[in-house]
Amino acid sequence: MSSQRYEDELRRRLLRLTKRNYRSLGTYIRLIDYMVLATQVKINQESAEMILKEIVNKERKYFIMTVMVFDLGENSMRFNPPRTEITTFFDKLLVDMLLTAEEVNRVTTQPDF
Repeated sequence: MSSQRYEDELRRRLLRLTKRNYRSLGTYIRLIDYMVLATQVKINQESAEMILKEIVNKERKYFIMTVMVFDLGENSMRFNPPRTEITTFFDKLLVDMLLTAEEVNRVTTQPDF
């Protein structure tokens, strides 16, 4: 008889604990969602800072390779690749980073949560 009482008490205790944990489940899911999103933002921010650091670095100049062409007939100087191509590349790189962050599936957008 005492083992039956012990099992009943244990069952009631576990049921109370389950109900309390169930009420906290939504908060836990939102926390995980925020952590995933914050990690993605941090990765993008660090990547953009690394790109900027490489561009500004005065000691190493091997990040962007260009060729200068002097044209005596037109008295002009051209760069290969042109400046627009380089800026387009960096714009595309930053947009791709943004799109990658937007592709993260947020848990809170699921209808069940």
